[in-house]
Amino acid sequence: SSDLCSSLEDLAIAGVCDHKSVEEVRAGMAFLAELRAGLHFLAGRRDDRLKFDAQSQLANQMGFRDTPGRRGVESFMREYYRHASHLDFFGRRVRAKARLFLRQRPSSDSKRLRLDTNFFIGAGGVNHYYPHRFGHDPNELLLAFKQIADTGCDLDIRLVDLIRSKLDVISHELLHAGDANRIFLEMFKTRGSVAQTLNSMMKIGFLERFVPEFAWIRFLPQHDVYHQYTVDLHTIAVLEHIDQFAQPYGETEGQLLQTLFSKLDHTEVLYLAGLFHDVAKGLGAGHEVRGEHIALPVLKRLGLGPQECDEVCFLIRNHLAMTHLAFKKDLHDESLIQRFAENVMHKRRLDLLMLLTHADLQAVGPTAFNSWRKMLLEELYFRTLDIIEGEGLEGEDLADWVSQIKAVLPQLVPPQFRNEHLDEFLSQAGSRYFLDFYPGIIAEHYTDMMSFLTAQNKESLEQGDLIARKIDHVLPGYSSVTIITRERQGLFFRIAGSLSANRINILSAWTHTLGDITVGTFHVNAIPEGHLDDPVRWEHFLHDLQEVLTGKLDVDTLVEASRRTGGFLINASKPRFPIKVEIDNAASDRATIVEVYAHDRPGLLYDITRKLFMLGLNIILTKITTEIDQAADIFYVLGPDNSKIFDFEHMDRIRSELQAHLTAMEDAHFNSQRIGMSS
Repeated sequence: SSDLCSSLEDLAIAGVCDHKSVEEVRAGMAFLAELRAGLHFLAGRRDDRLKFDAQSQLANQMGFRDTPGRRGVESFMREYYRHASHLDFFGRRVRAKARLFLRQRPSSDSKRLRLDTNFFIGAGGVNHYYPHRFGHDPNELLLAFKQIADTGCDLDIRLVDLIRSKLDVISHELLHAGDANRIFLEMFKTRGSVAQTLNSMMKIGFLERFVPEFAWIRFLPQHDVYHQYTVDLHTIAVLEHIDQFAQPYGETEGQLLQTLFSKLDHTEVLYLAGLFHDVAKGLGAGHEVRGEHIALPVLKRLGLGPQECDEVCFLIRNHLAMTHLAFKKDLHDESLIQRFAENVMHKRRLDLLMLLTHADLQAVGPTAFNSWRKMLLEELYFRTLDIIEGEGLEGEDLADWVSQIKAVLPQLVPPQFRNEHLDEFLSQAGSRYFLDFYPGIIAEHYTDMMSFLTAQNKESLEQGDLIARKIDHVLPGYSSVTIITRERQGLFFRIAGSLSANRINILSAWTHTLGDITVGTFHVNAIPEGHLDDPVRWEHFLHDLQEVLTGKLDVDTLVEASRRTGGFLINASKPRFPIKVEIDNAASDRATIVEVYAHDRPGLLYDITRKLFMLGLNIILTKITTEIDQAADIFYVLGPDNSKIFDFEHMDRIRSELQAHLTAMEDAHFNSQRIGMSS
């Protein structure tokens, strides 16, 4: 009748669900009701959005306190995700059961696809021929999931309920049984449905019982705006992206990853690394090293071979290495690439690490990966591959390399410019200049300069002279801007300020001084993103920079005006990140690295570079990374004598003064925004 199931208890009596599920649903509804009431009181009106800044307040109101191992807000959010997951899973099960009740008659054998003597695929998915005896052999639970990996078909809801009712058969003895571990490992040797299989295991509650180490990250939140998912869902998303490597790509940009994956043997290494790469999240700093130690006993229990165990542990231990190097370090630093290549050692490991890095970044959230970062990763991959395969500069004399470039350059410039000016131009360039640019680009720099001097009837560049070239790279979504001008102190922050004032974002930049001229290369995109394809904005930037270089316009005034009229407002649902300044004197042989982590805001890069100039530092390279509203700005700097800084007191002074300056500038920015919002 229509009132057969008028309550949750009726659903259990009718066999739609079990009593444990009813208890989970009631607990979830009570938790969400309390949470919802708290949200309304906080907002002073009806507002059901659990925004970031409200989470800490609600956690405190609902009794979640900080502990030595975990913040109260993280415990609160974990409880929220647990209840939400139970309610979602319950709803899906009820809908699936309803479809069974509405079906006119059960499927006949003619409509079943037989898989083996026990399993078949019916209208509802993978099912078992003999439900009354299912689970007498505990390995059948694993074999049920193996059907998903083999066929890509989900489990019938009736088989799901059977497995849930048999979870207690997962004993210590089963965890160490050879057959059970063999079946589990075989699932990782398939391609294309591993994530679907593990997700089903996780939702049903099997995974955390068979792999108890996974229970720690179940529903584990990462309380920041950078990570979109809990750690367990992020892990499944990583496996989904690895599965996608096995699928044909419609676009050429995915062909490298597809090719690398198609040539892999023992793909279980990559999948297992994806499963365990974040297993130590929330246990303190260095989760990649902790994760390796947690995963190794499990890998041995599963019967993975010694070489494969080493490879999985290598991937877990180094799964952040490529993002750190590609996004924060100088990819033209041969010694850095050499050290990375020595750590990787083999092409197979490089391929595995490239695939895992891509899958990990894509699984973080929509802002963690873009075409620019993809290009940087590929550059790191191929530079490292050159060294591994013996095609790098190692063993080749640098002076000979520079001599070869100088010898070929006269053939690349127009005949009228093949004169003593070319010899002077090349003699004033450092060896680094010849490593950073192809001969054709160097010839382009020289030709642009000589064409400008000829047109202006000048012998040399004067203060205020500006030569600029822009090349748009549509697919990676950035523009390459070359600026040639006369060298002067504070040139970098003046260029950065002019770019910022015109809503042009610097992705990376490096400069070279050749005598009394500077050649600066800036990889930029337009705000919010994409290559700089607006000719009006480009011309406006050139005009502003020209005015700044000639002294007709003060760059401080220009930046301040853009801050007042830019229309930037605080997003109240996003946190303000603490400022952190770090100095790394080990990663580069030629420069001191200053790393700044701060809340992203208009003019941040200008504020940093101006202060670095005031501290007497010369910026030779910068790399910019932004996640949501958090910026990581990396600067390779030299001291006043154009050499690396070794004095510890000097480094401490740089750190403290830069931190104090940025804190003051950030406070002023946020205070002005609050005043603007309240007026």
